[in-house]
Amino acid sequence: MGSIKIDVHKGNYEWHNVNLSSVESIKGLIKFRTRYDLLYHDTRDVYSFEDSFVDLQDQKEEIICLYADLDRMIKKANLTNRQIEILDLYMNEYTESEIAKELNITLPSVKGVINSICERILKAVNDNWKYEYAYWNIVKVPTKYKRCSKSKEWLPMTDEFYRVRSDQKGDGFYNKCKNCEK
Repeated sequence: MGSIKIDVHKGNYEWHNVNLSSVESIKGLIKFRTRYDLLYHDTRDVYSFEDSFVDLQDQKEEIICLYADLDRMIKKANLTNRQIEILDLYMNEYTESEIAKELNITLPSVKGVINSICERILKAVNDNWKYEYAYWNIVKVPTKYKRCSKSKEWLPMTDEFYRVRSDQKGDGFYNKCKNCEK
């Protein structure tokens, strides 16, 4: 049996299939941000909106939402100051070699930091999905919830969110969630 593909976007651009579900997608979104994100300010002034690779007038909303989600996940990724510095340069289309030269570090170090940044963002995406989508909204997870004594957030009472108490007091978990214990 065959299948039929319907192009609802009438000339589907490559980035319509891009999302925040892999390190490579995140890296690509960051690397080419100045070309696609209408709201991002390019400090190098390399591209203008007219130089973009897609017809942004028709696609503004989708790409803006994608980059808004990326920004939210960058904030949740708890990056170090050095990682933020490298990320800012990379988002302004500095090459890895240019970043290495600018910051006086080795090229392999820059590549490692960029990959680490993308992995942290991906982890934030996955954690966010589990928390907002799976646990609260759509999938009913058969678990009890516990309120963190520090952040006051209700989180699933599992070892993913709370450390297990070895003394088995109370409900078997510490009162602060793992994030607040850091």
